[in-house]
This record gives sequence, C-alpha cells and structure tokens, in this order.
Amino acid sequence: MIKAGISPGAALVFLIVGPATNTATIAAVWNLLGRRTAVVYLVSLALCALAAGLTMDAFGVTIPLLHAHAGHTMGGGWFHHAAAVLLLIVLIQSYFTGRKSHNPSPAADTGWPSFRGDPVVPPKKIAFYDTKPYDRDSFDKANAQYGHEIKYFDVHLNRDTTGLAAGHSVVCAFVNDVMDNEVIGALKVSGWN
Repeated sequence: MIKAGISPGAALVFLIVGPATNTATIAAVWNLLGRRTAVVYLVSLALCALAAGLTMDAFGVTIPLLHAHAGHTMGGGWFHHAAAVLLLIVLIQSYFTGRKSHNPSPAADTGWPSFRGDPVVPPKKIAFYDTKPYDRDSFDKANAQYGHEIKYFDVHLNRDTTGLAAGHSVVCAFVNDVMDNEVIGALKVSGWN
C-alpha cells in the first residue's frame, strides 16, 4: 500500500483495523456481548487506529520499501471465490436462523448478556455469600426472568459459614470467600452437591 502512495500512518490504520473488523470477530462480539458492546468495540478500535496512524505520520516515520515479488497477483482463483461465496451463505443463514430463534427477554433491559439458545433452567435455591447492596440489585434484575430463590448472606464463605448453604442447590462465592477442599467438603455435608 505504501508503494501505491499512501502514507505509513494510513497503512498502519489498515493493519490495525483489518484483522479486528473481520466478520467472524464482529459477529462473535455482537452475539456474545450485545449490540452496545459491539458498537463501543468498533468505535474505540477506529479511534485508536486513527490516533496511531496520525501519530506515526506526525513524527514523519518512513518505511523502507522492498521490491514486491514478481509472481504475486491480487486476484484469487476459482477456489478462493467459491470459498468466499460459501462463507457468505453460511453467514447469511446464521444471521436469519439466529433472528428467528431470538426472543427478546427482560435480560435485555438489565445490561447482562443474553445468549441465544439459553436452556430453560428450573428455579433453584441459590446462596450468595459476601454480597453488597449493589450486587443484590444487579442479581435481582438478572434473576427477574428466571425466578430463582436467592438468599443473600453478608458473611464470607468459609468453613464456619458453610451451614448457611443448607438446603440450597447453588452456592455463589465472591473473590474474598474461601473455596478450598475443606469448604467444599463441608458444603457437601450440609447437603450441597
């Protein structure tokens, strides 16, 4: 590209943005993290790439050019074109299949990612250790669509507090809780598996 006359900064922008904006990457970010995150990803990527390119041009960086290989061609053969058409068909089919099966849910309003094909989970009794009010608000919003019975505990999970989990089928521990073999064994004694 530089040999064709564009600046080194513009070439850098293409090198940064090209791989990060391929269809598979954008589709993965969009499906797993949602539209808002995908837009933030693309905007921040574009701004960072432009800043890097402008910085490179501002400092007058030059890149020595090597002569291109004589046998290099830009066009692909019939196999490359057939593979591109096949990829396009798969992407279009995936897009329309995903749109048919995606049912908007209350999770869309909570800011939590909503994955397609979430299995239907029967309500469970969940013991949350070491929770703060802001944690409770977030988990209650996310739980609105599932209807789990959540019991919040202010104490840390450790050997002495495992009895609080009795009768709960799920235990949620946070970063300051202890989840070693001794605690897991005590939870099993309390009826948690």
